[in-house]
Amino acid sequence: MPSSKFVVESAIKPSFRTEKVKGMFDIDMQSVKKEFDVDIPIEDKPWNIGLIVGASGSGKTTIAREVF
Repeated sequence: MPSSKFVVESAIKPSFRTEKVKGMFDIDMQSVKKEFDVDIPIEDKPWNIGLIVGASGSGKTTIAREVF
């Protein structure tokens, strides 16, 4: 089964809200980094339709963009 690893990083834009959250949790972040390590069985069987499922914000669209 093919395995893929994707890393997505986004800069945090300074604003009143981001500074407030940083202060509430005592964090000093300049960016957010998310890693996806997925096994995608797209080469094992012939197929015409695929489905990626997961919770909101779990990276479904990001994975689809990288794979297809």
